[in-house]
Amino acid sequence: MSSPTVVENSGVVLPAACAVAASFDPALARSTGAAQGQQAHRMDVDANVKRSPLYGRNFALFSEDAYLTGALAAGAVAGVQSVGAEAAVGPFLCCNQAADNAALDRRVDERTLQEIYLPPFEAATLAGPQTLRCGSGTLNGIPLAEAAAALLPTATPAPGTDTAAKPNHALAVQLATQCGVLVQNLGALPLKAGQQVAYIGAFAETPRYRGEGAASPSVLGALDAALLKGRRVGYVKGFPADMDERSEDEFLRAVSAAEHADVAVVFAGQPESFVSPDTDRRTLRLPECQNNLIARIAAVQKNTVVVLHTGAPVECPWAGDVSAVLCMYLAGEGVGEATDALLWGDANPSGRLPETWPLRLEDTPCYLDYPGDGRTADYREGVYV
Repeated sequence: MSSPTVVENSGVVLPAACAVAASFDPALARSTGAAQGQQAHRMDVDANVKRSPLYGRNFALFSEDAYLTGALAAGAVAGVQSVGAEAAVGPFLCCNQAADNAALDRRVDERTLQEIYLPPFEAATLAGPQTLRCGSGTLNGIPLAEAAAALLPTATPAPGTDTAAKPNHALAVQLATQCGVLVQNLGALPLKAGQQVAYIGAFAETPRYRGEGAASPSVLGALDAALLKGRRVGYVKGFPADMDERSEDEFLRAVSAAEHADVAVVFAGQPESFVSPDTDRRTLRLPECQNNLIARIAAVQKNTVVVLHTGAPVECPWAGDVSAVLCMYLAGEGVGEATDALLWGDANPSGRLPETWPLRLEDTPCYLDYPGDGRTADYREGVYV
């Protein structure tokens, strides 16, 4: 959620929209918006519904569900403007892909517009944003700016201000803790004092925590967070955080550490170099080195936990072989301490998945039509997002 996702500027990197959505909490969206508003004069709030997990900017969108998207977008708008900053809702409308976006004609039937794609913008604009930002291209042959004037009510800025806490690292940790989703747990979590725990994967040191913008000097990985708490953890890099690179020696070290531990925690995710807000993904797969090592570790350690750092769904071919999966999305600079608290039982994981995680790309409703032929995007899946 700054470009409703992460906010950067000179300040604190807060959770992205994909992570905020996992809280299912409009109040948290408002708090995040207010904190972001204190760091910038203008903040973007994206009220587009997620259509395909391949979209390069999915980290900046809340959900595939129209009601949830609208509730969170409205909360974010109210929060941003409660501290005197300007909320800009957009880009309007059906901006669901990076490919050929500027000249694209979106072909969407009336029912789908009214039930899926318009309601979140209506909710967000009724919250009183200062600006509605229109996308490029056309909707059923009509320029998006003209479509906005015809389809949306006039927005009236909401009066009044909040006394919001000044954004700081502690706030980033608090918000991130509420965004974690415990997707499954067959008993490996929470980790317990006295257990021998192996942390594996470079994301334990350098987590992916933002969708775009400047890096934070305050980000802490889960490994350092655990060591600062005096946790009994060992660490093997296993695979890098920035590329798909496999070293058999490193793999053997990781498998051995997992086999001799009570619990193995693998920190996986999408490298920043694999995902760009300006391009769409071609696959839902994690780097092969990660999938391969997770499978090998799960084969020797029944108490394997996978922590995911990703801005959008990924295929998890090993899900049936591991004990627990904790999805942290892109939770901002507090992700390390938040992950530590959730893994070790200092906080309850209260997040829920705000979108479908398909078993494979072919299971997504718009698979046959996304992203289109370069000139048009046909929303043939209709309301079945």
